[in-house]
Amino acid sequence: MRLAKEEIPFPLQSGRYEVSAGMRRFGQAHPGEPAEDGHFRADDQLPRYLQTRLEVLQRGPEHSRCWAADLPPRARQDLVEAIWCVLAKAAVELPDLVGLSEDSLSLKGLGLSLDRDSLRIRLEGEPQPAFQELQLKVFHWLQNQEPEDRLADALAFAIQEDYALCRGPTTAEDPWGDCLELTHICFPSSWRPAEKVGGNFSDVHRPVVHNRALLKAHRSLVKAMIEKGPFVRYAWGLHLDGMLCRNPDFAPKIPEPTAPSPQEAAQCSWFRVERQTMMPLPHLNRGLFTIRTYIRPLTEVMTSDYRRERLASALKSMDGPALRYKHLGQRRDPLVAWLEAGCL
Repeated sequence: MRLAKEEIPFPLQSGRYEVSAGMRRFGQAHPGEPAEDGHFRADDQLPRYLQTRLEVLQRGPEHSRCWAADLPPRARQDLVEAIWCVLAKAAVELPDLVGLSEDSLSLKGLGLSLDRDSLRIRLEGEPQPAFQELQLKVFHWLQNQEPEDRLADALAFAIQEDYALCRGPTTAEDPWGDCLELTHICFPSSWRPAEKVGGNFSDVHRPVVHNRALLKAHRSLVKAMIEKGPFVRYAWGLHLDGMLCRNPDFAPKIPEPTAPSPQEAAQCSWFRVERQTMMPLPHLNRGLFTIRTYIRPLTEVMTSDYRRERLASALKSMDGPALRYKHLGQRRDPLVAWLEAGCL
């Protein structure tokens, strides 16, 4: 199998920085944005993503693969069923990489299989060439995990995306009783997955700047994620390095440059995009949330006047709180100057 070349999305058609749900149904086009579908996308960066994911897990899986505390047995059983539902979807969307039968899961790229009943991991043959060096590393990792953790990790090694599973309210008397029950997020953008798991939608999004509209829509957004959709949305930012994992527990803190020149600001900035999808699992009162992270040097992404104009416009639309939240207080004006100079 030949994996396609990675293509980084550019979700700044509006030319504004906005904090909103921004959810589009699969198959629905917006002005300047094509219709799209599919929760999972695999490209030639997949082996690197899986290698990095393994390294993050080896630092301490509790930083990324986190189950909500004190889940009752039925809730954990439903979560396990939800993971199998997600794997079934991955097998449809990525048939060259994932196979699912009544008896087992096949990670075709890695040459591994997982028995459905015992959750025992097996070597299944030769991996695809791009995954040659990963096969035994992933096999030994999965072999040493507890069964439910092994299944959660098997899904993570089947796809390029990070994922999380949330549960809707269990009673009408507690409409805010939704819960982020499981995260498998190895590539967070400067936040700790372990601090989010177990919280509801408002808990998870409370640190976001200008979050009033999001928190006000708490119940309707959770209902949409679990009963409607599927949806896709994008988030973007400008980071100071190209690391996939920016978990503060072990990612180095890089200070903002002081009064950089336009060229210096551009050279030290990385354009990071998250493609996020939501898949409803209404029969389980749950929803899947995926995050596909793309990151590339800003100078490689700004390849046209259109892109430069849109990003400059979006940066100029950011107010003080947004600039502080995105760590752009020192870089915004130099970056705008660099972008606008390239458009002349």
